[in-house]
Amino acid sequence: MSNKSLTSIEVELAPVLGELGLFSFGWFVMPDAPFTGRKAMLIGNRADNGRHLMWDVFTKSPEYLDGRPDPLNRWTQRMLGVIATRYKVDAIYPFGETIWPFQRYAKSATGMQSSPLGMLIHPEFGLWQAFRAVLIFGKGYALDLPHKLNHPCDACAEKPCLSACPVDAFSDEGFAVQACRTHLVTNEAPNCMTLGCRVRAACPVGLAYSKEQIEFHMNAFSH
Repeated sequence: MSNKSLTSIEVELAPVLGELGLFSFGWFVMPDAPFTGRKAMLIGNRADNGRHLMWDVFTKSPEYLDGRPDPLNRWTQRMLGVIATRYKVDAIYPFGETIWPFQRYAKSATGMQSSPLGMLIHPEFGLWQAFRAVLIFGKGYALDLPHKLNHPCDACAEKPCLSACPVDAFSDEGFAVQACRTHLVTNEAPNCMTLGCRVRAACPVGLAYSKEQIEFHMNAFSH
């Protein structure tokens, strides 16, 4: 694909990713070894017509149905691995032995900014965006800077997200992971395990996950 522009690559990959309920969030220059200087595409979930499309595809997969651990990670690696092999590029994921800074990549690729909670917020997807992989191409491509996205928090006067957590897990000091997990496993009201994160639900931007998808992700996080 070395003779193609990044735009033409993105157009070519759009239907391939679309079949998986995924899409390109944008491009950035990879800052980390061993891929330093190479052009990279950030891949994430796609929501459309009131549905989170990745979930519809994933729940029909062998990984979701086989009862083994880490089904979403295994599905992601299998499906994006096929694409990476087909196009002869490298792929990295937000799981595994190497901890890649996907939040930093997302800022570079999209121009997204952090919400008052510290989590990135997208003007369309809100706090319900998720990143699945980065496809890493070569160095020989021109790369435009991402358009600066509208930051929805600027127009949100009430900021209900800041007072929505029942255990005040979000503060100026960061995210209190253990306080959140403890609340999830005790099943105390409000039951965030089944209802979903109260903070995400309080944000007026974006399409919330379905009940089934919420339970899946909260269960994975609590363990």
